[in-house]
Amino acid sequence: MANDSVCDGCGQSFPLREGTQLCPKCVKLESCDRSSAEYKDIMTWLQCTKCGVTRRNMPTQDKPVVCAAEACQASNNTTDAIQLTPLQRSSASNVPDTFRDRTTLLRDRLRISHKDQTVTTSKLNTAMLTERDLRGGNTNEIKIFIGWQVRTSKRPGTVDLTYGGQVKQWKADEFITDVMSEILEAVNREWLKTHSLPLNMDDCSLRFCNNQNLEDNTSTLTVGQFYEHYSKSAQATMYFDPKRIPPTFRHLTHGGKRVLCLELFVNIDHWELRKDTLENENESTVSTMIHASARSVARKRARAPSSAAEQDGEDFRRRKSGLLAGVPPSTFRLSARAGPSVVYKQTAVKLKIIHCVFDATESDCKLVTERQPVSGFILDEPFKSGSMKHAYDLVFSTGERYVAKRFFKLCDEEDIFTLYDNKVSVGDNRVQIEGEIMRLSKCQWFMDVFYQLCHRKGVPVFQCTLAILSLVVPISHRLTDLSIADAFLAEEVEAHSVASGEAEGDPTDFTNGVTWLVEPKRSLALTKFSGTLQHGTSNHDLKSLTVYAWAHFVFGYSQESMVVADIQGTPAQVKGKDGLVLFDIMTHTTNGESGVGDFGVEGMLTFLKDHECRDVCHGLGLDKSMPIDVDEFKACLKKYEKEGVSVGSSAAPEDQDRDGAEADD
Repeated sequence: MANDSVCDGCGQSFPLREGTQLCPKCVKLESCDRSSAEYKDIMTWLQCTKCGVTRRNMPTQDKPVVCAAEACQASNNTTDAIQLTPLQRSSASNVPDTFRDRTTLLRDRLRISHKDQTVTTSKLNTAMLTERDLRGGNTNEIKIFIGWQVRTSKRPGTVDLTYGGQVKQWKADEFITDVMSEILEAVNREWLKTHSLPLNMDDCSLRFCNNQNLEDNTSTLTVGQFYEHYSKSAQATMYFDPKRIPPTFRHLTHGGKRVLCLELFVNIDHWELRKDTLENENESTVSTMIHASARSVARKRARAPSSAAEQDGEDFRRRKSGLLAGVPPSTFRLSARAGPSVVYKQTAVKLKIIHCVFDATESDCKLVTERQPVSGFILDEPFKSGSMKHAYDLVFSTGERYVAKRFFKLCDEEDIFTLYDNKVSVGDNRVQIEGEIMRLSKCQWFMDVFYQLCHRKGVPVFQCTLAILSLVVPISHRLTDLSIADAFLAEEVEAHSVASGEAEGDPTDFTNGVTWLVEPKRSLALTKFSGTLQHGTSNHDLKSLTVYAWAHFVFGYSQESMVVADIQGTPAQVKGKDGLVLFDIMTHTTNGESGVGDFGVEGMLTFLKDHECRDVCHGLGLDKSMPIDVDEFKACLKKYEKEGVSVGSSAAPEDQDRDGAEADD
């Protein structure tokens, strides 16, 4: 049996040498030519007889030669077995004394200790830094590698390298829709170099590599759920077989890593259809503006505007009336926070839960309180801010994750630089937050009745395939994928949180706590269907056509007293299927009192002028049973105004039954 301490080159024995084969001196000599001056110089260097280390000017006078390493010195002084500490074992490696001295000084300066010592170096540890973002998971959380490439409908047989690709680690509790949203953002950076209109989520679909479609109801799962579902699938080899994975990603499969290789499939036909529709709408808008301008020339000759303010008012009314609806609304906002990033902190809260129930018999909402408060934690800083509301991460003690929202201002005219000033009182915020959840509750009721009508009519609709829509399926099989956000109110009790903006006062002087609008935490991916005063119907996909029809239905079934606006949604699981959750919906009403953003009759008129009935509207017969006529609507308003009757206060029209459908003959 070979002795590991014996060098294979010089044959000398070094009892404390680490490794086998050549000793350190032979290693140095092997790299030099025997006739070189360097070789001859190395041959003169002293060599430790214990570990074999060699270097020029080794500081030792011992005979035999022993280096200054503690292990070597100890071995030289005794023949007993030596128990070495971790630091002594590291010193036995070939490290010069000056290096060790320098390391010791650095340890002292940075106050770094060994495992058997405890030195407080900071108030922050890994767990605390992780908790600064409630979406960050924990230190033991599983990470999954996701690599992506792009494939287009123009060349479906091959990957399009024009748009590149990427590999990134994702946390298991993040959503697949957020993955797709980030991929789309990266692809659009290249896409917009040669195209004028960016791709959106409806133009694309996520697939596995080699153009394999996802299974139904898996596109809105979390990354962890998605990986677990497909890794346990009967077709798992199709998704994870290294031979089927693109060569550029095969290196990720080594070492037992969890890997997903995906493709973003871009449906060019759908994008072109959307682009043509938008261009036609813009041309129509420009034509309308030109004709309106031509008609106003004669009036201007007879009577020019008396002031610049009057002209500005006319421009404002024209914008409000939808003549500029073809121009997308500005999304520019100043940064909500300047300067270096801060470590987020959180506050423990106790919350009284309040649910909102819509009573259809009285056409009114009722608030119902739970008996026991719940405990949780809310971040001190918002993770997102809209034009009027802040949104904060909230986690209940049970681990359930939510988003809590409150108003920080109630009108758009306030100075944008006061974004984080708390200008809304606890009472005013409560009134408006209640208005928000009552809107959602009413919208949910309208949606339930809308689905009853869809089921009763049995209307066939186009299946959403992100292509030229051609497959016809029963409407009842698909439209249940749409839902209103499951929200509730939460009132702080016992103490104010920092996030409430009320914590600076005397903590013993607690009266009423801030009321929050709370919704389950969902993906950040967003689909927008309308604005506050823009209600275009340019999209052709099933989701959009359904939302357009639902908005039409709300106007008709409310007896022309309300329209829904600013409709937006997030992809999510709805009843165990891939669906869409609508949230933060605004309404315009004839009395203008439904809450923040209600423009009254003026806002309703923008919907009436912008809406065009599409496939689902026609299939449900809404264009006939609930026709939209601007002139008739205005005439009715004048009639009700003269009679002193509130629009929508009377009983439902006789030609509509309890399900909202037109009465059968």
